[in-house]
Amino acid sequence: MKSILLRCLKSQNACPFYEEGESANLTCSTRTQRFNKYGPRIEIGGEFQEMSYCDSNGICHNNNPTWYTASYAYNPITTRRNVTLHVKEMNRNMTKFRCYVNGTPLFAAECQANIYVRPSTPVCSDPEFVDGGAAASITCTSERVYPEAVCSALIITRNSSSVQEEDDLVSSNLTSSNKYPDDYQLTCQGRMQLEGIPENTFWIVLLFYPFIAGVQLKIPSGPASVQPLKLRATALYNPGNNNGTLLYDPEAGELKIRIGVFSSPPPRRFSLSMRHGKTANFASVSSQHYSVKYIKSTLDSMTGTIELSVATSEVMEGRQISFFSFTANNGIIGKTDFEYLFTARDDHFDYCFYYREGTSQALRCSTRTQKFNKYGPRIEINGIYEEMSYCDSDGNCHNNDPSRFLITSEIRVSGTSTIVNKGTLPPIIMTQSPPEKM
Repeated sequence: MKSILLRCLKSQNACPFYEEGESANLTCSTRTQRFNKYGPRIEIGGEFQEMSYCDSNGICHNNNPTWYTASYAYNPITTRRNVTLHVKEMNRNMTKFRCYVNGTPLFAAECQANIYVRPSTPVCSDPEFVDGGAAASITCTSERVYPEAVCSALIITRNSSSVQEEDDLVSSNLTSSNKYPDDYQLTCQGRMQLEGIPENTFWIVLLFYPFIAGVQLKIPSGPASVQPLKLRATALYNPGNNNGTLLYDPEAGELKIRIGVFSSPPPRRFSLSMRHGKTANFASVSSQHYSVKYIKSTLDSMTGTIELSVATSEVMEGRQISFFSFTANNGIIGKTDFEYLFTARDDHFDYCFYYREGTSQALRCSTRTQKFNKYGPRIEINGIYEEMSYCDSDGNCHNNDPSRFLITSEIRVSGTSTIVNKGTLPPIIMTQSPPEKM
């Protein structure tokens, strides 16, 4: 119960705030010796109404004793006579308080009745990642506020007692309440910026406070039930049995790789660097030459798969083994390795079979080069790569020793191989016949 001495008012700012339904004591004090009616009045509907009063003999009258009663007290030391109006329940229809004596206002100052409704316990959505995983967001709605309310986001960690309250990360929207026709409902969205946050379990709690007469009251709503937000730094792993080594067919187009991911939120920054040959240095690959697609697991919110596609021109430079290092990061700090190393091997010349002497074999070269005069395999004999046969970009083939080496051109159309005499994209096949016996 709040009590106020109305005669001490200097301005409306000195008036207390009352929660609707709360009881209150309003006191008027005077040194006037004789009066017939004295006591507080409450403005309702634009008119100051007389609920109760007392005379100078200490006799009090109550017009509505169920809700309003008056009491009288005399202090012989100060010679002041006090009349107190006991209000059972304050309500929003009460707008002002004032002291009256014999029907006349006694003091110039009025007390503004600051009546509010404590915001109802909000209902919240589950936290979700927004801004590409750079932030986490939660939305809560309090279905009953009056006259207004404001929100603050409270960030709590599982293993820390420290909390952080952020007012500038909250947006709100006040509308008419669907459940309480005379009140309003407030929907707030809180955001937690994730860049540089350490691995942990967090709760984003939105607190609703009454806001009245330009003042935010530190009287929060009841706590909402919210789901925790688990943050984990990105970790990559090999989901297959390739041990980080992949055989690559240049004719298949892009090199496609699946990489397993543990991450919450999903990774949002990627980088790729490559080196061609075992002794070269790694060099960064432009994002124009590779693409990343993240597929979230349906079983676990923290696991997923990255589908990495690397352009053919980046993988097999000069027909050498290409080593590439892929990095994924979600901005969360943790003791995690972000990098995973793969090796791409040409499935034609990076390894060789054993051949039985006297058997025929086919050696294949493949290119997307549009114009060339000579293209085809050469065989090292006695330390020298000899030109046995070749084809040009028009599909015309030349065989220097057709009795032993025969070369043909082939064009692939929609995945179908056709042997032709001429073509614009001719992978070359050279067949070696067994040498003649001398």
